[in-house]
Amino acid sequence: MIMPDFLIVGAQKAASTWLTVHLQEHPDIYLPQSEIHFFNAHYDRGVEWYSRQFRPSGETLIGEKSPLYLSHPEAPARIHETLGDNVRLIASLRQPVDRAYSAYWHSIKGGRVRPDLDFLTAFREVLPDLKENGEYWKQIDRYLEHFSRDQLLVQVFEEAMSRPQDALSECLAFLGLDSSFSFAGTGASINRAPRQIRVFTRQAWALSRRLNRLPPILRRPLKSAGRSLFSALPKVREHERLPRDIRRELTREFKPGIERLEGILDRDLSAWYDD
Repeated sequence: MIMPDFLIVGAQKAASTWLTVHLQEHPDIYLPQSEIHFFNAHYDRGVEWYSRQFRPSGETLIGEKSPLYLSHPEAPARIHETLGDNVRLIASLRQPVDRAYSAYWHSIKGGRVRPDLDFLTAFREVLPDLKENGEYWKQIDRYLEHFSRDQLLVQVFEEAMSRPQDALSECLAFLGLDSSFSFAGTGASINRAPRQIRVFTRQAWALSRRLNRLPPILRRPLKSAGRSLFSALPKVREHERLPRDIRRELTREFKPGIERLEGILDRDLSAWYDD
């Protein structure tokens, strides 16, 4: 069976897609185009199903990216049971409030929550994963219960975005490849967020014009049903900057966890503080 040599485990909204797209440029690395989510959502399908998701064509290393592996409580044990002691793990972590805010907008664009829901209410009352997915110290601790520290590469989103080639070279070295490989377009933003609702709006308008060509006996009930459906859809809302006072308030709540993470990783993360 074909099994991956390494996993990009997350975090969600912390450049795991950016990392995947660039690593796919390397001739010795195979990464599937889509996320498999085996260890968090499809584990019951079995390892044979998992193996069939990989279709390399001569690459030296096989990888997989599913950004919810980091936060899923059962994923580390499942990964260890399936892939053993030699698998390599890559995690990218982002300032937890900024990560949560990005995930909040992702949820709005994807229709997971209504677009008029404000961030603070979503964070405290509606989407508990906005906070839970940023409690990195818990997540890294779970992985280190099953894997040695040298099997886990932890990158920091803000550092990777400021020095992208260095971050990618670090990944190559971690995977045992020549770190001098030059990646193209490392400064480009990669966004695979759900399609904007405004696209549907344009399509609905075009459909309405076509309906006008139908006989009234057909046109009226179809247009009535269409208006009811459209009125129920969330309306487009432009991305807004996170207010500084809210960022500061929530960062204070995350700070004890950030400090614990610093101890686990033996790494200075004071750039994440907002004192």
